[in-house]
Amino acid sequence: MPETAQHLSLQKKVMAAVLIFLITFCAAYFVWVTFRSMRLYAEIKSAGRGWTTPVNACDPVLGYRPFPNVSSEEIFPCGGRVPVYQDEEGFRVSTQGVQSSSGKRPFVLALGCSFTFGTGCLAEETYPFLVAKRLGGTALNAGVEGYGLAQMLLQTRELIPKYKPEYALFEYAPWLIERSTGYASPSEVYGPTPRPYFTIGQDQPYFVAAPAFATNYFDLNMSPYVEGRTSPLEFSSFLFRIGLPLWTHSDLQITVFSVRRLLSLLPQPTKDSGDLVKTIYSEMSDLCHENGTRMVIVVLGSGGIPPEDMPREHIEALRALVSSACVDAYAALYGQLDTPSVKAYEKAYGIWGCTPTHLIDRHPNPHAHEVIAEVILKSLR
Repeated sequence: MPETAQHLSLQKKVMAAVLIFLITFCAAYFVWVTFRSMRLYAEIKSAGRGWTTPVNACDPVLGYRPFPNVSSEEIFPCGGRVPVYQDEEGFRVSTQGVQSSSGKRPFVLALGCSFTFGTGCLAEETYPFLVAKRLGGTALNAGVEGYGLAQMLLQTRELIPKYKPEYALFEYAPWLIERSTGYASPSEVYGPTPRPYFTIGQDQPYFVAAPAFATNYFDLNMSPYVEGRTSPLEFSSFLFRIGLPLWTHSDLQITVFSVRRLLSLLPQPTKDSGDLVKTIYSEMSDLCHENGTRMVIVVLGSGGIPPEDMPREHIEALRALVSSACVDAYAALYGQLDTPSVKAYEKAYGIWGCTPTHLIDRHPNPHAHEVIAEVILKSLR
């Protein structure tokens, strides 16, 4: 056989081998995506949780931020729904079309996670709204489900100088720091959620690094798949509308992230410490002082541990801030129980529903928000 013919034959064999490899890889990856999509589909169905309309959008700085001008409902098990409205600034408001920033003063700005946002409660039942109402002012509820301390700091830098509120309520909970001392949330059934995080800066003790990778999770509307029974036809729709876009994007992002991390091209997250808590809350306190805002730190917990077992170095650091008030709303909630225990706490302050009635969510219920609001108001008085 002539040399040219041999060379062409070898090229064809190589191309055929490459083609077989690509087909095999794509087929195997499709099976893997299908398996993960089945898990996610089953999780969504069994949890019975979701939104009728997405309330958050992906953001390169905060990881994700609230959609402006949103009217949605948060879906809970057994058909429970809670209406959620967000104004043009993304603040949670009580009625569609209301603009918090155009309301009457005093402004009460609230920063935190879902405990401040008020998951499972109406906007007017949340402690930011209750405090503002008692003060004759307007709540600027900037709480966002899943947020951590790094996101709160970035919000503070933006919102305090912009609105110059008379009062600012800053949530403290142990998980806020945990969410800000790693590249992302622990791996969820839908993949890890990237967030800004704290790292050691060259010219300052702590620096907020941008999210290490991106996600398109918040761009995908899963609400059509929350309720109803599972079916092969619906899963097919879920696979192509949710599963494939989610996992292909996520896997590519995680691959690039892993390579960058391996090559030490990413800032390392700092460790959780009392010094970190003191430094960050001190900066937020300074911003409040510069803008004529009275700062209140609201200590909250999930009920899983008694107040005395909260991170002591965190609480001591917060109480040492002389230019702010630190109110232990978590201790106040436990203090109202006849027999303090995890079960008693859940019974008094959890969200219950379905038939027979059982705990469907561990976020504070309206009664808990009333207690939290009263503790804050007492400190202001």
